[in-house]
Amino acid sequence: LKGKRIGTWKHFYDDGRLLAEGPYVEGLKHGRWLFHYGQGTPRAEGKFVSDVRQGLWREWDRNGVEKEIEWVDGKRKA
Repeated sequence: LKGKRIGTWKHFYDDGRLLAEGPYVEGLKHGRWLFHYGQGTPRAEGKFVSDVRQGLWREWDRNGVEKEIEWVDGKRKA
């Protein structure tokens, strides 16, 4: 698949710190991803299906307080 991201990738902030990591399938985020704040603490973790957020995600504020958020077809469930 010429030019498309495949497999596990890591994305970094401009200063080299880890921003996000997770798998791509045919160029789309697909599977479990983890996002980080600039200082390295977790920001969000959850699953993508064909580049769309899906299912239960865990998110943390900058103080480390965790909450769970349900996503359905890329839309935050009320």
